[in-house]
Amino acid sequence: MVGNVLSTEHVAANDAFAYWQDLVCDVFINLQCATARSNGFSGFIYNQQFGDLQLSSMRSTEMELRRTTRHIARESEDYFIIPVHGAGRSLASQDGRDTILQFGDFSIVDSTRPYWARLEAGFEHYVLKVPKAALTRKIGPLDRTTCVRIPGDRGLGKLTSAFIRMLPLELDGLDTVAARRLSETCLDLLAAAVGNVLNAEVSPTSARLSHLIHARNYIEAHLTDPRLSADRVAQSLKLSLRYLNSIFAAEEISVGRYILKRRLDKCRAALGDHAQRGRTIGEIAFSWGFNDLSHFARVFRTAFGSSPSEHRENVLGRR
Repeated sequence: MVGNVLSTEHVAANDAFAYWQDLVCDVFINLQCATARSNGFSGFIYNQQFGDLQLSSMRSTEMELRRTTRHIARESEDYFIIPVHGAGRSLASQDGRDTILQFGDFSIVDSTRPYWARLEAGFEHYVLKVPKAALTRKIGPLDRTTCVRIPGDRGLGKLTSAFIRMLPLELDGLDTVAARRLSETCLDLLAAAVGNVLNAEVSPTSARLSHLIHARNYIEAHLTDPRLSADRVAQSLKLSLRYLNSIFAAEEISVGRYILKRRLDKCRAALGDHAQRGRTIGEIAFSWGFNDLSHFARVFRTAFGSSPSEHRENVLGRR
């Protein structure tokens, strides 16, 4: 069995991130990707099918992933997605639970419910895509374990993580029968590791991490509102402004700067989108919460080194 290599390596720099978004949706599930580094973005996936399971090794420029109720309604794929960390760090949130994953750790994501993740610079994932019925048949409902960290540094979690991470080296030489047997072994190990977590006390995740993720999600959902501010975020989440600023300070950015950054990222993506070519720069800026066009042009140039019109021309060319 030979896997498929999927990469942005041979795609023009201006098209690389859009191409990557399509790749991720095709290989995994329908979701939204976002990155602050769309220029110079690079990504690589090695994808293999064995039995009923799919295994992908993936690395890319840092990015955020979001699966919303809109994505689910459009295409309700019934899978567990299981990211196993080979390098770097990621933050994730599902079903009111938040987690941090580092080397060897893994968790379970349910494709039928909303999900958010941030994959930081230097990450590498080994991602299993498992039909939900295949795993629940072995262990039962897994509602209590979505987005729970399964440690990869000890016990059954370590054994399962190491097994999954070595699979890409072994699958290419296997025939169909051997690959199916290996997929059953993989499911058995996953069931054992997850069952161990189900029967153990699940430690509460850091409150600061949980508040950071909820604040980011609130900001993302309200970027179009020009009244969005640090005060409004704090009030909505019932946090003090001082505390909210402190959890963002640990990320080396203020709340206000983060809001501005996300708005600029959205505007930059829209300006480079062929489907939005008929919209004026002002329409795009105002739709993402800016209310002063000269201020928008100034902060856009500071952030990206070119004016909004120059960026649009560089990406889309002259009309």
